[in-house]
Amino acid sequence: MRRTLLGIDPGVKGCIAICSLDNAVIRCWDFPTLTYRIGRTQKTRLNLPAVFDLVLGIAAMWSPELAVVEDVGGLPGQYAPAAFTFGHTTGSQTMALVAAGIPFVKVTPAVWKKALGVPSDKDGARLIAGQLLPNGRALWQRAKDDGRAEAALLALYGQRLLHGSYHTHAKEAEAHAALS
Repeated sequence: MRRTLLGIDPGVKGCIAICSLDNAVIRCWDFPTLTYRIGRTQKTRLNLPAVFDLVLGIAAMWSPELAVVEDVGGLPGQYAPAAFTFGHTTGSQTMALVAAGIPFVKVTPAVWKKALGVPSDKDGARLIAGQLLPNGRALWQRAKDDGRAEAALLALYGQRLLHGSYHTHAKEAEAHAALS
């Protein structure tokens, strides 16, 4: 069986990417969502049962060694209900990993992007992902597919973390030690 890692760009518009340890992007999935209307407002939220089924299916089929999840939080001045919704979304995605038995580590955007030379803009992430993971380039051609590129790069960061290429943050070093 091929050894694999997951990268997760969290959020309603987030993505899961699975990559092999030889840097091949195997597949990307956008998180399944539901859209509904409350009055005049249209809301999009995670389809929690579908997220759970997706992560369980990935675990059963590929047995990933590690998931690398982008450690993001609310933005200063962000509307409180939006911050709560985002926290619920990311917590649900992390809980799916726990339920599926997939070990994970969280890494801040500043840490993984610096380690891989990824600029902060979304187009830059797609460009670097195409350079570092050329077999997946077709998966993030559209501007709106930046989450796919970031998820694949997070998996690449995990691959380098497992191989001891670098320990740029105490949390990641602890996670690596726990896996060894």
